[in-house]
Amino acid sequence: MVRLLQVLLIFLSIQRAGFSQANPIIESDVNDIIDETSQRNSGSGDASTIYKKENYGGLLLHSFGWGGNFRKGKQINAKLRRIYSIEACGMKNPKEYKSYNPHKDNNKGFVYGKLNTLTIIRPAAGIEKILFEKVGKKGVQISYVLLGGASLGFVKPIYLEIAPPPGSPSNTPPQIEKYNPEKHTLDKILGRAETLKGVDESRVFPGLHAKLGFNFDYARQEDLVRAVETGISADAFYHQIPMMAFIENNKFFVCYYVSWHFGKKSY
Repeated sequence: MVRLLQVLLIFLSIQRAGFSQANPIIESDVNDIIDETSQRNSGSGDASTIYKKENYGGLLLHSFGWGGNFRKGKQINAKLRRIYSIEACGMKNPKEYKSYNPHKDNNKGFVYGKLNTLTIIRPAAGIEKILFEKVGKKGVQISYVLLGGASLGFVKPIYLEIAPPPGSPSNTPPQIEKYNPEKHTLDKILGRAETLKGVDESRVFPGLHAKLGFNFDYARQEDLVRAVETGISADAFYHQIPMMAFIENNKFFVCYYVSWHFGKKSY
């Protein structure tokens, strides 16, 4: 009986050795399956990671100017995140047109009738909700963004270069004066003075801000933010902003915008 068992064991060993040599591909495939299963069970596969924080900023273009922004995002759940934002942008009046003195050569351009420039600072908070998740590394994640907060309108007076009075020597430099529509006619204006002139005379106009947009994140790496966002924004101030002479000024500004965001995600 013992001798019979020894014969059977020798036969099985020979058969197993022959199967392995004749079928190396099958054996390799079995090993790959075992390795893949082990990776899945250990959690080391390619499953997407949910990052808890985002920090990003970028360039903003809108209907009446441009600016920049910075945002911090905090994940609430897999589809929703809370956003804190700070944004700064210039705002032009739709009726602004650049002019030149027709009687002078090599003069600087200016906006005739413009009293003040408007720069808006927008601290805001809101949410971003994912509508369509990214499929693969070359996919695009689509979400909507809803923000609201304060609008702080910084209004700076315009200073112009004014031609010297008639009879002045030819080498007399132009005079720098705050624009006065009753005094400075088109033929007396040589151009706009330096941009920062009058900053110390700025006034602040408070208001409110709201924004609704759609965000398209096309980043190829999960820990990066590369996105384009487009939508509509609105600013409402408590008083009219004195931007232009000769026309009625606005206290409501509604515009379309597009922005480009670049940043990074973290745990």
